[in-house]
Amino acid sequence: MTIGTLGLRVVPCSVRPSERTLRACTAFGIALERAARTRPGLPANGPRLARLVARRLRRGGVALITGPSGCGKSSLLRLVRSALRAHGIAIVRATPLDARAKCRAVLDLLGGSVEDALLALGAAGLADATLWPRTPGELSEGQRWRLGLAVAVRRARPGSCVIADEFCSVLDRTTARCVAGTLARWAARTPGALAVCATAHADLAGALEPRLTVELGLDGRARLARGRRATP
Repeated sequence: MTIGTLGLRVVPCSVRPSERTLRACTAFGIALERAARTRPGLPANGPRLARLVARRLRRGGVALITGPSGCGKSSLLRLVRSALRAHGIAIVRATPLDARAKCRAVLDLLGGSVEDALLALGAAGLADATLWPRTPGELSEGQRWRLGLAVAVRRARPGSCVIADEFCSVLDRTTARCVAGTLARWAARTPGALAVCATAHADLAGALEPRLTVELGLDGRARLARGRRATP
């Protein structure tokens, strides 16, 4: 009698499972099978695809990399980052600010003039004056993510590129679409502004208005198109 005839679903496991893991999985109809350790997928033509994205984007605009979790979005984003650098484009990464960051007011964390700081905060969806005197530790997780995006936008110079992995992933969908829209408007009105956003959410293309879209699949396939829609 095989595992299949017992009605168990076989799932690969790259480490030796403990007895408790075996019991828990079996209780839910899952049998474990030893397998080689895997990493998130990436299209076989990943390096070529990254070079193509960099070449099409270097004049400015926003690129969107999307697809389900585990399809290789972060891996492709790293390749795109390297390809952009090869074209002489400086990279500014948008990362969430730690709650333990310096005890400075939000507005004071962004250098330059007040007007420039407010433009960056607006591009990240933080155009709420009640937030500006707070410290990062007084913000929610989503607000700290947006603050990290604002800092990146403020640091960006004409011709540099803002890289945002897990773009708006921690935000509710209404807020996420608002942030995508404000970032799109920042890119449209800022000469030479570039941004590459990677997200598993498929509802942001309309607001983000990307110049270029890459859709990745779990089967290793990639679809590339100008604008928001990708076609095979």
